[in-house]
Amino acid sequence: MEHAAVAARPLRHSRLPGSRTRLACSVGRATSDEALVAALLERGVTDFRFPLGKADVAEQLAWSARVHDLAAERGARVRLSLDLPGSKPRLANREPLKLARGTRVELRPTPDPAEEIPGALVIGTTGFDFAACRPGDVLVVGDGENAFRVEAAAPGALTARALTDWPLGRRKGISVEGRPLAHRCLTAQDQAALRAVERWVFSSVMASFVESAEDVARVRRFLAALETARGRTVRVAAKVETARAVANVEEICAAADAVVLARGDLLVSVGPVEFPAACARVVQAAREAGRPVIVATQLLSTLGSQWLPHRSELEALARLVRRGVDGLLLTSETAGPDPLRTVDLALALIARYSR
Repeated sequence: MEHAAVAARPLRHSRLPGSRTRLACSVGRATSDEALVAALLERGVTDFRFPLGKADVAEQLAWSARVHDLAAERGARVRLSLDLPGSKPRLANREPLKLARGTRVELRPTPDPAEEIPGALVIGTTGFDFAACRPGDVLVVGDGENAFRVEAAAPGALTARALTDWPLGRRKGISVEGRPLAHRCLTAQDQAALRAVERWVFSSVMASFVESAEDVARVRRFLAALETARGRTVRVAAKVETARAVANVEEICAAADAVVLARGDLLVSVGPVEFPAACARVVQAAREAGRPVIVATQLLSTLGSQWLPHRSELEALARLVRRGVDGLLLTSETAGPDPLRTVDLALALIARYSR
C-alpha cells in the first residue's frame, strides 16, 4: 500500500462531485478476527481505526500490520488510523461488570484496590481527581450509559450509588457532570506508543483531546523525527471532544489535516442542551476550512442490544450523509454481537442518502 506524502502545512480539502461518505470501522479486542476483517474488506470498507485507550499497545500494533497485509493480499488500498488516547480519567476494571440501579460502588485511586468491602463493588481508577468530588455530584461513565451519585467523598475513596441499570464496560472514562476536566493531548504514554511502532502502516494519527492549534503543532513536532526516519509524513486528525475545543474549533481546523467529531466525550463535556449546536459548529468550521470531517460515536449503537436501531439513529445518520460529511466512524458498534449486520446497514444508508 502506498502512502501519499502530505506537506507539513494542512491540506485543503474539496469533495469530488457525487463522492460518498466513507465508512470507517474500529478494530480492537472484539474484532481481532481475520475472517471478520476479510468480510469487511469484501464489503468495500477501506478505513480502519486502531484505538489504544483500552487495548494492549503491542497487540494493536501487531494487529494493524496484519490488517494491512490482509488488504494487500486482496489488492485493496486501505487507510489505517492510530488513535492516541490522550489523558482521560478511567475506571480500571479489566472486564465488564454487572451493575444494577442502586448498587453501592466504592472507587479507589489505584488501579488494583486490594480490599473488599461487604455489600459494595470496589473499582480502581486511573487519573481521576478524587479531590474534585463532593457528595451529591453525579459521575458520568463512558459516553453516558452509566452514572453514579456520590454519597461520601474522601481523598482516598468515593462512595457512590448507581443511577442506571446497565452493565459497566471495561475501562470506561469517568467525569463529573457539569464540571470540565483538565485533559492533555499527546501524553507520555501516547509518545511511547508512537515510538513502539516498528512497522508504520498508518496514514494518519488521531490525536485525542485537542483543544488548540498548539496541540496540533505539538503532535506534528513529535511526529517529525519519526517521519524523517521513515521517509513519510503522517496526517494529523484532531479529535474535537471538549467544550474548549469547540470554542477553538476554527483554529484547530486550520491547523489539522482532518477533524474527528468525537461525540461521546463531547456530550459529557458540553451537556445535552448545547450538544446539537456544538456538533453543528464543528461540522461548519471544518467545511469552511476545507478539512475532512469524520463523525464518530453511537451512530448505530442500539444494534448491539436490539434487533432494530432507534429511529433517531437512522434519521441522524441519514442526515449526516445528506450533509456530505466525509466519514462515519463506527466505534462500539464493531464490538457488538453482529458487527457485519451493523456495517451492512450503515453502508446501505450511505448508498441510499448520499447526495
